[in-house]
Amino acid sequence: MRNIFLICSILLSCCFASCQNLTKKTMDQEKFDWNPGAAGVPNYPMEYSMLSFVNADSTSISSPTASVGYKGSQWGDNVASVQVGDDLKAIPVRLNVTWLSYTEDQFYTGSFVLPHDKILTLFKKGWPDFDYGINKPITSTFKEIIVGMAPGGMVVVWLSGAGHQVDVASFKAHKTDVDMKEFSGRSDYKFTRTQYTKDQLKDTVITDNLAKNGIPYGLWDKYREHFSMRPKIVFDQHEPVKIGTIVMNFLNGEQEEIDSAGVTKIEYTDRARIRSLNFNWSLQLGGKKQGFQLGITFEPAEIVKAYEEIYGKDNKGQGELLVQINRGNDHYQVFLQGDNKKVELVKTQGEIYSQNN
Repeated sequence: MRNIFLICSILLSCCFASCQNLTKKTMDQEKFDWNPGAAGVPNYPMEYSMLSFVNADSTSISSPTASVGYKGSQWGDNVASVQVGDDLKAIPVRLNVTWLSYTEDQFYTGSFVLPHDKILTLFKKGWPDFDYGINKPITSTFKEIIVGMAPGGMVVVWLSGAGHQVDVASFKAHKTDVDMKEFSGRSDYKFTRTQYTKDQLKDTVITDNLAKNGIPYGLWDKYREHFSMRPKIVFDQHEPVKIGTIVMNFLNGEQEEIDSAGVTKIEYTDRARIRSLNFNWSLQLGGKKQGFQLGITFEPAEIVKAYEEIYGKDNKGQGELLVQINRGNDHYQVFLQGDNKKVELVKTQGEIYSQNN
């Protein structure tokens, strides 16, 4: 009897240990190597005093305070990346954020429920990639959860990884007041909020833009609109042309990368208004392989108008971003076309560079 009891105890211990290992393994599979980040609108700087991701078990990951939205960055660019917490982290269920908008002289705050299941699915799915170090195809996934803060209390959350950034949620924060001593972290702080914000707005680029354009409330909500669109690149060449990677950045902060394997089968899909387009190509010239690269930056106001002409007020139909390269590989034209309409985008900035292969 004693031996039977001992055997049963051993079996139960093994089962318990096995269940523990299975639970731990399952939990580890639900965790990912990601870090928090923050973004702001260029020329509308702000400073967040709290940015915290809360997990289902009430633990949290917080990002140190930082200022975002200065010149040199774009909406959606992570300018406050920080490594915090364990390497592997759970997908958060809630976001808490408080910030001071300098150009509005206003504090905003909000606590928002994140679309946990949607984010988890995207992290798990990832995207097909290729590791040239091991010369094998792999699946990559996101590495950052970025929080963007825009005038009017707008909050956007993106998932970001190499060549991929996707908008997963948008929220509206409400106005609030924060004691400046608490905000500054100094008990002897004597300046008012208005004095502090004025001191932060000494850059003439920011003040000139504010005087000229004011604050275009609602613009970043408009940028989140999507359209059925695909890029199309046409060459005036007798020789076969091989297009390499295509990288598209959009006005809503999203990014999409299409590798050479996918260039020949780009489909119509929902994409926001284009902000920039970069790609490379190669062909045989005079018996020698020659490569080229083109980066195009679009003018936002022209883009908004062109999309209205092609898609109408209801954003319906399909469109193509058409790029035409001349035979000399030194000039380009770019159009937005669809539904028997074609609009040339003449305010773009771009240059073709030759690459030796």
